[in-house]
Amino acid sequence: MEIMKEIIDTFLRVLDKKEGINFKKFLSMFPENSAWYLISDYCIDSPEKYNDVITFSLLCNYDKYENIQELINSLASRDLKKTRDIDSGFLQYINSPFFYHFSLVIPKKEKLLAKLFNKVPIDKMMEWMYSVYENTKEVEISHRNFCIEAQTRIKLVQREIQRQGYNKKLIRQILLTGSLGASIMYLLQKYSSPKKIAWISDRDAIIDKFDGFVFDNMYFWYEVAVSDQTFEKVNTDIIFVEPEKVGLNYFDELIRIPDYIAGALASYDIENKENLMEIKDKYKLMFMDVFSNPMNQATIKVQSSDEMSLSVYSFKWMNNDRM
Repeated sequence: MEIMKEIIDTFLRVLDKKEGINFKKFLSMFPENSAWYLISDYCIDSPEKYNDVITFSLLCNYDKYENIQELINSLASRDLKKTRDIDSGFLQYINSPFFYHFSLVIPKKEKLLAKLFNKVPIDKMMEWMYSVYENTKEVEISHRNFCIEAQTRIKLVQREIQRQGYNKKLIRQILLTGSLGASIMYLLQKYSSPKKIAWISDRDAIIDKFDGFVFDNMYFWYEVAVSDQTFEKVNTDIIFVEPEKVGLNYFDELIRIPDYIAGALASYDIENKENLMEIKDKYKLMFMDVFSNPMNQATIKVQSSDEMSLSVYSFKWMNNDRM
């Protein structure tokens, strides 16, 4: 429990302190009972990239999905790696008041915070989550079936952890994605009264593995975060959208938004500003026209300062960083 609680508390402390004013201004433009898309994409373990990146783009459901889908297709018909030139209209849309983007940038040398997420704390955390569901199913009879199903998925994770040569990187990605997603949902609850929040992810191993434990993980830590606070929690319908197993992803257009952001952030060596002059032109456009807008970008660099502590800071690109 301790490591996830520390990470979420740290994320919330940084996001609330550094982004609170801008985020509240963003939310004030929409009715409190709005419905939201929470759209995620990842750039993890790409050999030619400098960073691992997890990006969530928060989008108000301001129009029929078909209209949003058609607009994105007209501006960006492909994801970033298949695109040579980025339409200026698409950059304007990413920057539009309908979006707020949250990104974790983890330098590749950190190996997705391997020092923090080792076997022992993860195993203890899974045991604690299992016990919470065990207690809940006895106290809240209406949630009994869900708790039993969640415990079954936890057991899948526990069996994986006990296996020699288990997929450490995937486990860390699941936990980090859940940490950021839970933090964003918490901030929505704190500063708004969302009617619905639908998490939409690209088709990825984190979704398929362990029968979708990643959904349990995000919701569990969201509930933990909210239960620790004094503000009144509204009854929000939280929906986890599973992408199609094969063929086109119905929400592929939406996922292009965080895809462009994550891909560009992964390409930039944070510790070497001269790297901006060396990256591809399409990434330069992202830094000039998207990341230099401080009003709807919450970008935080994450690293482990030692084996038991986390170092996090937010950063912005100002106009004087433009090429």
